[in-house]
Amino acid sequence: MTINEDKIRQNMRSTQGGVYSQQVVDGDIALLYETGDYSNVQICTTEVRAENGERGVRLTVIVEPRVRVAEVEVKRRRPEGGLDDNLAVKREELLGVKPTSWETIGVSENALRAKGTNRRPTVTKAGEILREERLYRDAVAMEECYLEKGYKDVRVTPKTVAAKGEDKVVFEVEEGEQGFIGEVRFIGNQAVREEELKKVISLKPASWRSGK
Repeated sequence: MTINEDKIRQNMRSTQGGVYSQQVVDGDIALLYETGDYSNVQICTTEVRAENGERGVRLTVIVEPRVRVAEVEVKRRRPEGGLDDNLAVKREELLGVKPTSWETIGVSENALRAKGTNRRPTVTKAGEILREERLYRDAVAMEECYLEKGYKDVRVTPKTVAAKGEDKVVFEVEEGEQGFIGEVRFIGNQAVREEELKKVISLKPASWRSGK
């Protein structure tokens, strides 16, 4: 993966010609971690002497970039084995679900407001930094989408496949059976007629049964 040196410098307080401070260097390391682009950051110092005899310090920044997502796929796991594209829920709908909170991927609501946005994220997209904890959050959001459509036994498993410095993400979906309501019965109602109760409830025979 190509290292963007300009971006690294922009996220550091230490500058060429400035006064060296170990406290500032420690802060630079923290700032680079906060970008979320790197899994490992080190700054090495070397004492140097200019031609005029003036002493100084050379800073060498060593970073290990996080892996980016090359592609995101959603596949149905067939009961007999193998994967296919015959999803009961549209792929676009699954990739567009909005997880309940930013907190699980380390972005607070306050941080969002500070950036002038309150948009909730959709699932992981190609080109984004790969974060394992976010993939599992995405899988839960997809399961909730299925549960709302009556698939109470659904299981979504995120998997990654390495591909030239980037990873392809595949969400494998075990859908299970869709549950339907066969009959709605009321027991113990004496003050209100059954026909009147049926008018005010949302559950109807032949509609799917939510797994929630």
